[in-house]
Amino acid sequence: MPRSLLILLFLLSASFLPGQTTTGTISGVVTDASGSRVAGASLALTNNQTHQRQSATTNPTGEYVFANVSAGDYSMDAAAPGFKREHRPNVHLEVNQNARADFSLQLGQITETIEVKSDAQQVDTREVQLGATVDTRRVQDLPLNGRNVYDLMTLMPGVTKVNTTITGTNDSNNLNVNGQRLRENNFYLDGAFNNSLFRNGGNQAPNPDAVQEFHLITSNFDAEYGRLPGSVMNVVTRSGGNAFHGTAFEFLRNDTVNARNFFQSSVTPLHWNQFGGTLGGPIRRDKTFFFGSYQGFRESTSTFVNNINVPDAAQRSGNFSALPTNKWPNDPNTGKAFPGGIIPTSRLDPVAQNILKTLVPLPNNPNGTFSITEPAPINDDRGSFGSIINSRPTTSYRELSSSTAACRFCRFKAAARFPTGPPPTRRMPRTMWSSATMPSSRPISSTRDASATRSIST
Repeated sequence: MPRSLLILLFLLSASFLPGQTTTGTISGVVTDASGSRVAGASLALTNNQTHQRQSATTNPTGEYVFANVSAGDYSMDAAAPGFKREHRPNVHLEVNQNARADFSLQLGQITETIEVKSDAQQVDTREVQLGATVDTRRVQDLPLNGRNVYDLMTLMPGVTKVNTTITGTNDSNNLNVNGQRLRENNFYLDGAFNNSLFRNGGNQAPNPDAVQEFHLITSNFDAEYGRLPGSVMNVVTRSGGNAFHGTAFEFLRNDTVNARNFFQSSVTPLHWNQFGGTLGGPIRRDKTFFFGSYQGFRESTSTFVNNINVPDAAQRSGNFSALPTNKWPNDPNTGKAFPGGIIPTSRLDPVAQNILKTLVPLPNNPNGTFSITEPAPINDDRGSFGSIINSRPTTSYRELSSSTAACRFCRFKAAARFPTGPPPTRRMPRTMWSSATMPSSRPISSTRDASATRSIST
């Protein structure tokens, strides 16, 4: 089978993988000018990037809810017979957020429209979870030495001792949250389990240009997450929309202005390059979208091993007379120091002599110690690709398939970890259910500009 076909099947297979819920909800009530609830009012929710549309109708108490909504920017419309249409263009929804948008309709013709510029309420009155979100602006604008988005967890209340790495290891990306142990945290990427099973830290997240936002739940999180008691770290990646967008970046560091190590005679060589880019846009407008990213990391440097005590040439022949008398070797037969601090040649083991000659270097420093500088290059490549395919009828939309692959490639090897069992769905209070038109397929993970994604992390 051709390699290109294998890669395509690998990416598309992510569409059928279960994941934790990363969507949110938008709910509220519709009233008239007197404050009375309006039953049967029609509401429409439209994604500003992809123009995907959902519809809902208020229940007899005037309440509505849009469940399993992807994080992103939306516009909303509310209308009812005998009332003017109310349009709200800026409704922002974060990952795992329960946003509230109430409407107050005015008497008039339905052909008339009132535009409301206020955003949805940011206070979540339906969940007891405690946490915070780092949004797109902070992910992209705040300085990150090494470009690891997990470093931004230090901004969260209750978070201490954040340990991160530039490249993935078996013991990286862990933190203390509210006094819990370092390795008691749940990491998710677009809803897919993203913990390292070796030491329970977090696997690497995509580069900041590919991350839309992340949400850290620090207390009282729902049973749908479970497993570890520390926190829930949920990273949501970006996806394409109806406009083409791309970035290119190169971050360079070198040793030009570096100072030398106190114990070294010269500056440690350093050539550091982080480079890559992103590209996203429509394949078929309002229907199919893509987003891909790549980041390469190249570091050319060396490690310095200093002050190792090794025997010099005289000591290898048994002559320790240059040392103070209290450091002369003792004769095991008498329990006293060898005369003059010199071990007779006949008492030297030829096997030990051969080991010294073959494996132990001579001192190369005036103080009798040995130091060495060895090359320590790092090469790392990390990429992600996502595709969103949707079919949108006139009044609602149906999720057909979606896939996101966030893969770390090293020497052409890749592995994937996925959660087991079906994904839990967000439970809604009975009084808040309405006749909202929901996607006909099972809800899955979300990204900013499209309805849902699946993730593969290595």
